[in-house]
Amino acid sequence: METRKHPHREAWNKGKLVGQKAPLKLKDIWAIRIHLQNAHAVRDLAMFTSRSTASSEVATSSVCGCAT
Repeated sequence: METRKHPHREAWNKGKLVGQKAPLKLKDIWAIRIHLQNAHAVRDLAMFTSRSTASSEVATSSVCGCAT
């Protein structure tokens, strides 16, 4: 049997909040978008925009009862 070098290692998330977080508010989304634009982070801005657009489309379609 192989022995471990660190017999008791503390978990990386010990003492941190785990689980589902609250959704971002609209002003937080715009703050992130403006920050990415100012940093000229084109790729990150595109990824953030596509994710926030996709999630808003899902929310909109579920509210209006549309089948997508």
